[in-house]
Amino acid sequence: MLIINFKNYKESIGENLLRLLDAIKKFSELYPEKSKNIYISPAIPEVVYAESKYPDLTFISQHVDTNNELNSTCFITPDALLNNGINCSIYNHSEHRVFSENIIEDIRSIQASGLKLIVCCENIDEAKIILEANPYAIAFEPKELIGSGVAVTNKSLEVEEF
Repeated sequence: MLIINFKNYKESIGENLLRLLDAIKKFSELYPEKSKNIYISPAIPEVVYAESKYPDLTFISQHVDTNNELNSTCFITPDALLNNGINCSIYNHSEHRVFSENIIEDIRSIQASGLKLIVCCENIDEAKIILEANPYAIAFEPKELIGSGVAVTNKSLEVEEF
């Protein structure tokens, strides 16, 4: 699984986003087997537009909230995403942490709506807790690398078995 998170950089919104998506589309056409598990996460205001322009690519939301109906102004609800063709979201990203004592219930509640979650964690202890909720996937980034400019893919890490 490869998640391409475009964040909110000016280099990845508007016309710049379309150029990036054109390149990903070309790659997908050349290497359909390799591109099956590429998940693209544009800025939230762009994700539905991107999905409508590039229906053969797989788009996911950068975030979703647990609040689904009442008092949900400024929240991103699972139903709003699903209604617009987005069926997966990143959750608990290092830049939008929601980890709390309720995370298992929150994950289960969101996934009960039909939205799949890729839940981020900072360490093995968090991963063990998150696994109890049976998310679609877990993304791991050690806390010491967050905001460091060093990508987890460029750092040798020992993997613990649990």
